[in-house]
Amino acid sequence: MNGLPQTDNRSSHPPSEAFQGEQFRSLVRNAAKDSKVTFGAFRGTFDLNRHEIGNFFHLIDQRVSEQNGCSASFCEFAVYYNNGTSRKFPGIDDFNGYTETRNRFPTVVTLHLVYFISFPESEAPEKQEVDIVIRASESTKDTIDIVTTDSRMRMSGDKIQLAVSEDNRNLGLITYTINHSKISWGLDLEGHIQGHIETLLTEPSKAERFLQKSAGPLDILTTIFCGLYIVNLIIDFFFKFLYKTDGAQNSADVLALAAEYLVNGQIAKYIVASLVVSVVFFVIFSAFISSITKSIRRPKPSFIALNEADLKRRDRKFGSYKKRWTRFGAMVLLNLVVAIMVTFLEDRIAFAWNNWNGFLGSDESLKPDARNPEAATESN
Repeated sequence: MNGLPQTDNRSSHPPSEAFQGEQFRSLVRNAAKDSKVTFGAFRGTFDLNRHEIGNFFHLIDQRVSEQNGCSASFCEFAVYYNNGTSRKFPGIDDFNGYTETRNRFPTVVTLHLVYFISFPESEAPEKQEVDIVIRASESTKDTIDIVTTDSRMRMSGDKIQLAVSEDNRNLGLITYTINHSKISWGLDLEGHIQGHIETLLTEPSKAERFLQKSAGPLDILTTIFCGLYIVNLIIDFFFKFLYKTDGAQNSADVLALAAEYLVNGQIAKYIVASLVVSVVFFVIFSAFISSITKSIRRPKPSFIALNEADLKRRDRKFGSYKKRWTRFGAMVLLNLVVAIMVTFLEDRIAFAWNNWNGFLGSDESLKPDARNPEAATESN
């Protein structure tokens, strides 16, 4: 016995079905060895409409038609919206002709193309697949499913991000995947797709690069410089409030109350209380400044506008994006105001220090008659 299935006449030869199955598995293994996948991704800023997205189809289909004399056997556009719904179109004409009436906006658009190409050295047409995925800045994190008649491709929103840093998370993303059986064909098509994507991406202006670079130092400067000064004012107002509530009317009363706080041990409790309040404020202030600088550092948003409602929404978002200059100016003004206040505070300290030194260094101030004229008269 050799382990093969036995026939009714107890022959050791396998049946014809097993032989055909082995041929099929061998054919599948050979085809799998020749299958190759090319993937690429571009992050940047773009503002795409229906015509520019449709140009991906025309570019790919025209190139394949010129090289191989065939058109797409399968073409599907899919639009994914912010509310988790989607809509698919079985061709470029359907995609260009539809009108959206629901209150939703597109966040992801995909294009899936299938070609059966007969290369000179191939015995039969070979299947080639091209996928384009366009993700706007506000794309959802839901999984994108690209489903065809006989294959399935899943692209997760988080996985497509390709380990993006925090500063670039708001950029748009355009990816392409080419499943091909001939390397030269795949590389040629990839070059055309990359060239088209580069024409769609816009470079940040000098002003935008200035804001992105200055946001980090401005965040640190404002948090430390302004935050610590405001903390000092909080502590100052806290003790002024204590003196006022305890009935201090002048500087002598303040000194008497301070001595009483020190003797009774209350000063330690008040210092701890003021520090707790100051730390809480500093943390909140730091988070507030950080949120402002993040909005300043955030790159220009990328949009997919397929109808008039999308265009109006895009204009509103751009209006909010332009306000980053107002936030930048407000933070600079805050630092200037604190700098002026610090300058005046130093002048007050210097003035008080000079007066105190002058008081201690004056010989007349140490004489009895200078301090108390009546005592001087009695001594005479």
